[in-house]
Amino acid sequence: MWQKPIRWSRRITRCLIALVIGTAAYFGLVEPWVCGLTLRHSILREIAGAKEIRVIEHSIKWDDIHAGKFPIKPNWKETVYATVTLTSNQASQLRTIFSPARDYSDFIDPACIFEPHHRIQMLRPDGSVYSIEICFLCGQLAINGENERMFPVGWESRLDGFISSISLRPNGPWEENSNR
Repeated sequence: MWQKPIRWSRRITRCLIALVIGTAAYFGLVEPWVCGLTLRHSILREIAGAKEIRVIEHSIKWDDIHAGKFPIKPNWKETVYATVTLTSNQASQLRTIFSPARDYSDFIDPACIFEPHHRIQMLRPDGSVYSIEICFLCGQLAINGENERMFPVGWESRLDGFISSISLRPNGPWEENSNR
């Protein structure tokens, strides 16, 4: 008589274990790939459709505070230190940076202040702009002013190398670029 309840409890235990493992696998493997591929697809679509792509190195509002200047000026305006308009060859190189990768942005919340000193702007044929703000200090990016997100796995080092290859400085000092 006791064997039937034992069999059912073993089956239920096995089902629960399989459910836990399956859920962990989905959120640890499948979901990050889906997020990464979706982000990659939208960026590559914008690169392909852009009539011009610019990479801009610029100041941020908090630079004065980092330099010990208080308070922040109420009429603060961004200073552009350098702008590089990409050639078709450089745009092709940019496409390779955004390879398929896992994106853990929905699962990790960095304890860093987003301070983007770089922006990739893709000018669309209709005159609108698709923009990617990049912060190499904390490894995040923001698309079109939306919430910050972590770099998908592997993108940060490739973006860092690309930004350096077009004579910009991913890790500063940015003020020195103003003479270019």
